[in-house]
Amino acid sequence: MATGSDEIVDRFMMQVMNDNILNTLYSTSGSAALVIYTEAWLLAAIDDFARVSNDDLTYIPSSGSSVVGYFTRDLTSREINILARAMVKQWLQQRVSNNISMGRFFVDREFRMSAPMLPSLKSYLIEVIESVDKLLGDYAWDGNDWSGWFNQTFSS
Repeated sequence: MATGSDEIVDRFMMQVMNDNILNTLYSTSGSAALVIYTEAWLLAAIDDFARVSNDDLTYIPSSGSSVVGYFTRDLTSREINILARAMVKQWLQQRVSNNISMGRFFVDREFRMSAPMLPSLKSYLIEVIESVDKLLGDYAWDGNDWSGWFNQTFSS
């Protein structure tokens, strides 16, 4: 059976900081609406992961308001964890970008409350980017065919 995007979004939600928008969307509209809302981050995460994966990452996007997207094969737990962490990276990049752009155009109560958190949010984004890069590097390293190197064949 193919892996659904809801499995990845569940692991993503376990890693995110408290996000009122995501929590409100889940509590008011349900799991399917949350999965469809976060699908853009999943698609960007798939692009990040596809650079190092030799496996098929074909994804069928959601259609309509209730049918969630799915992969054409079963993903391993490791692959799901990598995609969920890459989604955290995409989510954080959007939050940092939104806070910076809001500060350029508006100086309202909401920005004054979120502005002191911006340096720590940027720092956390850097940590997440590094962790995603490490996960991708480890995955690529483990999936590489080292038989040529072991036989002292260094080029094709």
